[in-house]
Amino acid sequence: MKREKAVEVQYIGFILLGFAIAAELVFVYKDIAVWMKNSWLYYSPDRFGLYVTALFLCLFIYRILKNKNLKLTGSSTGLTVILCGAAIYLIGYLADVHIVQAATLIIITYGVVLYIMGIEWGRILLFPFLFLFLMLPTISFQIESAFGVILRSSITNLSVWILNVLSVFCETGNSILIVSSIEVPINYYRDSISSPLAFLILTCIAAEFIFYKNRYKISYVMLLWVPMFIVSHSIFTVTMVLSYMLDDAARYEFIWGGRVWLPIMIHTALLILPVILIKVFKLKKVK
Repeated sequence: MKREKAVEVQYIGFILLGFAIAAELVFVYKDIAVWMKNSWLYYSPDRFGLYVTALFLCLFIYRILKNKNLKLTGSSTGLTVILCGAAIYLIGYLADVHIVQAATLIIITYGVVLYIMGIEWGRILLFPFLFLFLMLPTISFQIESAFGVILRSSITNLSVWILNVLSVFCETGNSILIVSSIEVPINYYRDSISSPLAFLILTCIAAEFIFYKNRYKISYVMLLWVPMFIVSHSIFTVTMVLSYMLDDAARYEFIWGGRVWLPIMIHTALLILPVILIKVFKLKKVK
């Protein structure tokens, strides 16, 4: 009887949480929500925000169902987080910076989770909420501004090194590989599934299911996202150059036609490798 009552109280807590977030959206973030919706629908590099939001909801529900027996304890720490979010929102509002105001929606919602559900729930749901920051409009532009030059330069350098190992002489200039008077551009598309943001989203999802502790998830994303992006696009670039040289028109057309989805497939294969290595290591440890 007591257990049934505890479950009932828990469900009431979830309902209260939903109402709190809904009220926050309606009364405070209505204009910001419209701005985000328009960015997602009408500016193609920002459309990933829709996918991130949907993935976040899946992760949120998955975490709740996985830990459904964990009690709601509530924590006053949530109030501190809410107040910090409100202060940041006020700064963003006065400065008229929409992305700052939108970011506080995530911070305040997380504060509500802490306040109603407790510290343990906050720890369990921390990584999904950090992942939710990728939904913010202009985040793809921010990533491109911060990493674009480094990524293209690194892809070019690694591609040249691989080709040199294969005894293929090539020259570079302005993110272009020149092989036997053929120019191969080093490029990716910010609004495609092989963009840096798409790779980051995929790496976050992999981290969520590979590791349990948040610090391991964050370390995995920080250490592997950029290197895997560089390796994936370098493999694609080298394959395209070799197809040029072999005069294999059909293969080249296939690879060029798959310039949007081939790198992400390579990236997915690279993400699976750590899972296999971790399982092999655990089996050896057991033996």
